[in-house]
Order: sequence, then structure tokens, then C-alpha cells
Amino acid sequence: MPDKSRNIVYLMWLLLLVDLKEAGRLS
Repeated sequence: MPDKSRNIVYLMWLLLLVDLKEAGRLS
């Protein structure tokens, strides 16, 4: 289902953005 893969991509982007935000706060 296209919706499921779209959800997975969205979640991956969300995790990446959170990772970048945390890394920026730590450094």
C-alpha cells in the first residue's frame, strides 16, 4: 500500500529531524 510506505518515509524524516535537533543542542 502506498499509504504505508508514505508513513514509513514520514517517520524516517521525523526521526532524522529530531536527531539533528538533538545533535545541534548537544554541540
